[in-house]
Amino acid sequence: MHEEPEYVVGHVEAALAADPRVNELGVHVVIRSGRLYLNGTVSTEARRAAVAEVAAELAPEYEIHNEIVVGVYDEADPAIAKETLS
Repeated sequence: MHEEPEYVVGHVEAALAADPRVNELGVHVVIRSGRLYLNGTVSTEARRAAVAEVAAELAPEYEIHNEIVVGVYDEADPAIAKETLS
């Protein structure tokens, strides 16, 4: 069964938020020219790899381009503290 790209994007983003290997809300998914692009920032290289793994499982018909950056989070930053409390 072939899904329209916008549905694939929605399913992958929802899975990235719900999957216990990932639990990422800040990853953006875009499909262009038969390729699925992952963008955003995560806390570890393992999390970066897990995001790509989940995306590949859900959208095997697309070539995955993992453009996610591993970033350092400063928990003293009020914006981050507020985000983790929500």
